[in-house]
Amino acid sequence: MAIGLQHHLDHRKPNGDDGDARPIRLALLNGFELTNRGLHVDIPLSAQRLLAFLAFQERPLLRLHVAGNLWPDSPEARATANLRSSL
Repeated sequence: MAIGLQHHLDHRKPNGDDGDARPIRLALLNGFELTNRGLHVDIPLSAQRLLAFLAFQERPLLRLHVAGNLWPDSPEARATANLRSSL
């Protein structure tokens, strides 16, 4: 199974009707900040790392690949368990 995050994190409606022109925004410089339509979204620290990693990917990735990159020093079973917890 693959997991991914839209590269630009821009969730406007495909027909161009934004409703609200402010997309979901992920800022990573000077700390982690996720906003949705201008409102701050609290994300647990364990999930911030996963969202930041996925934001830089061009396509969906296999879970095992994500787990291996985020927890490279952990055994495969522990890394995939960490990924499940983050999700």
